[in-house]
Formats: sequence, C-alpha cells, structure tokens
Amino acid sequence: MTKKTIDSLRQTALENIAALARTFKDWHNVYCDAPLDSGLEQTALARMAALAQTYDEWDAVFRFAHQDNELKQTALKNMLKQARTFDEWQDVFCFAPVGSELGRTALENMAAQARTVEEWCSVYCYAHAGGELEKR
Repeated sequence: MTKKTIDSLRQTALENIAALARTFKDWHNVYCDAPLDSGLEQTALARMAALAQTYDEWDAVFRFAHQDNELKQTALKNMLKQARTFDEWQDVFCFAPVGSELGRTALENMAAQARTVEEWCSVYCYAHAGGELEKR
C-alpha cells in the first residue's frame, strides 16, 4: 500500500468512527485518534464535554482542553462538584489557580479524606506552604 492509500484509509476510518460515535468513551477514542489540532479533535473534545457526567470524564476533558481556559474552568467546576476521594481532591487542588478559594476548598477536603501517613504528609506540605505549593 502506498502512503496515500494508508492516509485515505485512516481518514475514512476516522470519519466513520466520528459518524458512529455516541458515548463519551466513543468520542474519547475519536479524540485520541484524531490528528493533532484538527477540526475532528476539537469536535471530539466538544462532544466529550457535552456528554461528560462523571469525575473521571470531566478530568479527561480538563486534561485535553490544553489552551481552552473556558472549557478547563467548566471541567474544573464539574470536578469540584463530583470529587469524593482524597486523590480526586488532590487533583482539584493541583489544577486550581494558586491561592484560589477553589484550592483552599480542595485542601480542606483533602484533610477531611486523609487516612494514611502519605496523605497527611501531602496535606501538611500543601498547608505548610500556605496552600500555594508550586504545582508539579
């Protein structure tokens, strides 16, 4: 097969996937297979955001939003509404703007969920730095 044939088959496959995609998982797969910075990638991300319902789905939207600050804020707000575990609250803390109310809320919830030495060490380090520990 020639490169042109392979490229054509790939494009046809992506178009069919996009035409058949219905669920968040479907659109996640389309996003992952779409060419970087393509219209298909942007469409897939928009569909993911429209279909996201769970913490993990909003987390994926946040991580894929890259330079779309409005979408990142929407995703972060939805993550905040659904965060329940220490790890989820820690993610929200790390994604929140430094020194923000959102970061303080996440840190308080991390403390409420902390059960292990490692978790309490994380709370201590973040709190010791005034809740503004440089994000990694």
